[in-house]
Amino acid sequence: ATPSWRGSSSTRAGTSGRERPRRTSKSRLTMSKRSPSHRAPKATRTCNRQEFRMIMWLRVTVVSAVVMLAASLLSGSIGDRRFYCSLIASSAAIILSVCLVLSFPTLVRMMRERLKGPGSARPAAAALGMILMFALFATFLSYIGSTSVIHLVGDAMSGHQTLTATKCERFRQDKHRGYRQITHYSNEFTLQFEDGSSHNFDVSTWTSGELKREQNPYYPVYQLCVLRPKTTTVIVDFYPRSGIIKAIREA
Repeated sequence: ATPSWRGSSSTRAGTSGRERPRRTSKSRLTMSKRSPSHRAPKATRTCNRQEFRMIMWLRVTVVSAVVMLAASLLSGSIGDRRFYCSLIASSAAIILSVCLVLSFPTLVRMMRERLKGPGSARPAAAALGMILMFALFATFLSYIGSTSVIHLVGDAMSGHQTLTATKCERFRQDKHRGYRQITHYSNEFTLQFEDGSSHNFDVSTWTSGELKREQNPYYPVYQLCVLRPKTTTVIVDFYPRSGIIKAIREA
């Protein structure tokens, strides 16, 4: 009886020893099957964040560019409308420059991927050229926008000045051709005031004879500089830092 009992115990021990590794192998399989399911939501969240950031970057870039162009076109040439539109356009230019700078990491990543992949280096060279173009444009926008904002904010805090101009030291009109051969004229004139100071102004017009019209707000300047320089006196309300004229009238 004794040998049969030992044999049964060894058989039970052997079966129990065989069953344990099977359980561990099943647990490993279940762990390996569960691990991708735990990693998948993290990868999905990362992709969603990148897409959200890209969409927000694109929206802010487009909106700031549209606001900058619209404010520049609707600013006019005189008055508080020009002052506030210039402030809006300058602020939008700064935001647009920041958006362009934020695109540099993505462009650099694209250039590296192009260099690692097979084929010619033209796509990488195109990405490098885009980086340089964005860098120059962002530098230009940030410099122009920040300088203009500093002057406009200073004028908004101090207010405009009212001075009487008795002499026109210089009057010059230059013709310029812009994008798509669009012609505009730059009218530069320097006014000397009663207190001895002088200030240079630059007014852009679409036609060469626009200042000659009596309905034009700068017609008193044309009288002082061209038509009747000895008998004309002009009162000018202007912002000294930005050089924007708020109002101008003949005394």
